Amino acid sequence: MKRLRENASKSQGLVASKSQGLVAPFAMGFIALLLQVTAVRELLTVFSGNELTIGITLSAWLLLMGAGSLLGSKLRFRGAWGLSFLALGLLSVPSVFFMRMLRAVMALAPGEAVPLSTTLVWTFLTLIPVCLTAGLQFPFAVREKGAGSPHDIGGRNPAGAVYGLEAGGAFLGGVVFTFLLSGRLDGMGIALGIGILSILLSAYVLKRKAVILFSVLPLVFYLASSGISPPLKPIETVQSKYGEIWVSKLKGQFNIYSSGRFLYAYPDRQTEELRAHLPMTVHPSPAEILVIGGSPGALREFLKYPVKRIDFAETDPALIKVGLKYLSAEDEEALRDGRLKIITQDGRGAVVAVRPHTYDLVILNLPEPSTANMNRFYTVDFFREVKAALKEGGILSLSVAASPGYAGRRMRLANGSIYNSLKAVFGHAGLTTEEYGRLFASDSSLELSPDVLTRRFGERAIKVAHFHNYIITDAFAPLRVSLYEKRLSVETALNTDAGPVAYLYNLRLWAEAQKSALLDTLLGLKRWQAQLLLPAVLVITGAFIRKRRQAVLYYSIATTGYTGMALSLVIALGFQAEAGYVYERIGLLMALFMAGAALGAGGSATFQGLRAPTQGGGATPILATLRRLIVLEAASVLFALSLPLLFISEAFYYGLSLIAGFLAGCQFATGGSAASHIGSTATGGRFYALDLIGSFAGALLTAIIFIPLLGIKGALGIAAWAKAVSFFLVMGIYMHERR
Repeated sequence: MKRLRENASKSQGLVASKSQGLVAPFAMGFIALLLQVTAVRELLTVFSGNELTIGITLSAWLLLMGAGSLLGSKLRFRGAWGLSFLALGLLSVPSVFFMRMLRAVMALAPGEAVPLSTTLVWTFLTLIPVCLTAGLQFPFAVREKGAGSPHDIGGRNPAGAVYGLEAGGAFLGGVVFTFLLSGRLDGMGIALGIGILSILLSAYVLKRKAVILFSVLPLVFYLASSGISPPLKPIETVQSKYGEIWVSKLKGQFNIYSSGRFLYAYPDRQTEELRAHLPMTVHPSPAEILVIGGSPGALREFLKYPVKRIDFAETDPALIKVGLKYLSAEDEEALRDGRLKIITQDGRGAVVAVRPHTYDLVILNLPEPSTANMNRFYTVDFFREVKAALKEGGILSLSVAASPGYAGRRMRLANGSIYNSLKAVFGHAGLTTEEYGRLFASDSSLELSPDVLTRRFGERAIKVAHFHNYIITDAFAPLRVSLYEKRLSVETALNTDAGPVAYLYNLRLWAEAQKSALLDTLLGLKRWQAQLLLPAVLVITGAFIRKRRQAVLYYSIATTGYTGMALSLVIALGFQAEAGYVYERIGLLMALFMAGAALGAGGSATFQGLRAPTQGGGATPILATLRRLIVLEAASVLFALSLPLLFISEAFYYGLSLIAGFLAGCQFATGGSAASHIGSTATGGRFYALDLIGSFAGALLTAIIFIPLLGIKGALGIAAWAKAVSFFLVMGIYMHERR
């Protein structure tokens, strides 16, 4: 009986050790994903940013995580893994709080743009504590759970096993954020949960219950910081799935922001009247209208006309609720009109959803395409969808960047690409002078004579306070309109979903305004220069390392990180063009990528069928592993090249994200296995660091240079080239091993 009890006790201890070996690596990924998403959202709000800010944040995160992993591969001390959880628990809440205070530290007014150099410096400084600490954890976990450990979970490839568990945890983190936390908790609340969970895990890994007492510290910091607010505190803050909404008030006017970007002011009668009455006057008899975005206060102006139907489309229901809350009693009463319908749907989706030939007039009250998300509403693809929704003779009206004087070359390029895209789809396009920045398009000729329009507006007898005939005369002055049209017509490039040239030109405008010489130089590259620059670097690097087995495997892992991140960004942008920018769905895409990575890393034995017998003169383990890696390299090339053909429907994007992650996970695990067969040391932290550094390059170059300059297909071509070079290098060492 005594021996049975001893055996049972040992069995229970083994199960506990095995459980610890699974739970803690899994929790690493869960915590890291939640921290990453929280940091992206907080810094996006701080820097009033676009996809450029997101790319910078992700790049900084990945680079610093890689640096932490490299550092962790060199550090060795007792309890390192458990102490890293404790450090992360103590740093989470202060780090997010500091992000929230950054605008006050930089003395920025609400909505004020931040120069690129400042964005880079503060992003890196803010992320250093949590990213370095989180990066340390992977090599610590591999060393703790590697071969020969009492809780061995990885056999000869502990790095692959830990990678798979961490990716699985990241998937769960993405799901939890998407369906439970997004829109319910702010960044500080999420950071508090992360802090307490990390400290509990520290106690679990160190097997010291006293460590739990440290969980009081994040709570104390959270409660203490809740009473500290930056200057110019908004009168209301609302957590939405699409970003943080906040409202400020200045001299009786409410200013609405989303993710730090100014949307509109209310009341603003002059702007509201201009945006409503100018397009309404251009159409001879508008009866059914779709308004996409803008202030709900402007709807009052449309309702002054004898129309049959007005649909107002806005993606974010929380934004609609906030906008309606601050309306005056008079405007609130006007919006009870039975002709008005408020649609909580992405504007592009609203256009596609209606039956053909529904509207007389579609009006975009949206900002210029300074983000890839906003660019979706200014492309040839969207204009075709609008054309299908318009009745014969129907009109599309939209705004572009306005200039109070002579429009510079870059503004002309940005506006010209949109103007020529309208002409390419509708056949007829017209415009105001550059001071007003309004474009119109129809399948029939447009009547834009100031005399006709002033007479038409006068006959309708609409009561207005600011919009008068002299505005029409000024906006459609024939000579100035003609000169402006000639300047815009010089630009021949068309703006499309796959080739967002208007987004590129607006980025260059932003770089010029911020005096960012580096960004302006990069965005000013010729297409052929962008197409050759990185491939040339890859080929030259490959030529130097082609005979060094370990270096080739490191190269393979780095390009795996690059390609995985590039594919993720392209899939997200493709999904965005298909279904609209739905924050929690893009979060789900990230989660599915990590789920695929977990499946790939944990199930890399799927390719065992390619392994030849190791006896009787057959292939050695290193040859079998290299064969699997060669197949994976080739699969990555083919997947990257065929990806645009697979953008078929919304459901496909989820599967594509899963496949991209699966390929990345398989390559990471297989590369780690190959390295162990050739006797490489310290592969855990070094492999993970190289994967993250490659991901850093993929995020930065793809988001900032390749997609704006080359479009989606060009960016995928670069990714395919990276893996093609890696394919030939691995093939080279495979052939050398066979000799």
